[in-house]
Amino acid sequence: ARTPRRRCAARSLPFADLSDWPGTASFLERCHGIPRELDAAEVAPLLATWGFPAADGATWKAEELPGLRASIPAHGELGGQRHYAVACELLDPEGDRIFSWVGMRTLAHLRAGLHDPVKAALGADYAAHFGDT
Repeated sequence: ARTPRRRCAARSLPFADLSDWPGTASFLERCHGIPRELDAAEVAPLLATWGFPAADGATWKAEELPGLRASIPAHGELGGQRHYAVACELLDPEGDRIFSWVGMRTLAHLRAGLHDPVKAALGADYAAHFGDT
């Protein structure tokens, strides 16, 4: 399991402005890293908050499934590392946006928080979906 995310309020910013790139990068790493992994019992209640009918972390209660749209519209150097703006949208079964957000992530974040869990969940089917990428 991942370590709990540390709370970081704006007043705790370690830099006066964004010209302090190392301080900004350090703050982003501490406060905007990969969120902790949810316990199995937490998944369905969290998804229900947004109107998604999950029985558990791997099973939906309904035939009509929600969607997730993700893109990377921008990237840039920050503190000597490339950071990617990851834009995400939760969609209802009709394809209408319910909620959207943007998070800044490094390649290490994307690998540990997206690639590796998807690859593990798909198992032998991973190559069929992503073999050409």
